[in-house]
Amino acid sequence: MNISAAISDTLPYLVLFSNVVTIVLLTILIFPNSKLSVGIASLKDFRVFFRDGALKYAWIVAATATLGSLFYSEVMGFAPCVLCWYQRIFMYPLSLLLGMAHFKKDTRFANYGLLLTIPGGLLALYHYILQMMPKGSIPTPCSTVGYSVSCTERFTAEFGFVTIPYMSVSAFVLITLLLLLIARQAKTR
Repeated sequence: MNISAAISDTLPYLVLFSNVVTIVLLTILIFPNSKLSVGIASLKDFRVFFRDGALKYAWIVAATATLGSLFYSEVMGFAPCVLCWYQRIFMYPLSLLLGMAHFKKDTRFANYGLLLTIPGGLLALYHYILQMMPKGSIPTPCSTVGYSVSCTERFTAEFGFVTIPYMSVSAFVLITLLLLLIARQAKTR
């Protein structure tokens, strides 16, 4: 197996793992004082884990999403559609800004980062819905441009639902939740 195939096979599993982490983060945000215990770890253990590294984890997710999108377009040769480019406009700066915020230990960026993650996530969700709907049921902006690949084209669909826009949605949602956790911590200090 070559390295490209290994990366392509690994990314969908990373996304599923991020979906599990998203559920844990949602539980922490919705029930901040819960004593719930899951197996060997309690929710308090997860709260401490994420509290201490939320900015670093958000940066890792953004960097992985950025490198993943570059991998699919530059290595695998999947041409990005118009909506993919718009999602990149929101994700790529996050990689740089969250990296700088992490190394400077500047948690104030959390509020500003939401200005990139929320619209980027909504755009990615719209793109994912376009891909999952029957072709032609929703007009797409890509079809009017003429020089772009169709926004509805699925280059990959692991497990039947993990497409590139789904990966993007997952990254934006996870980063958003991590930034909300940071913002909540800043308010309680």
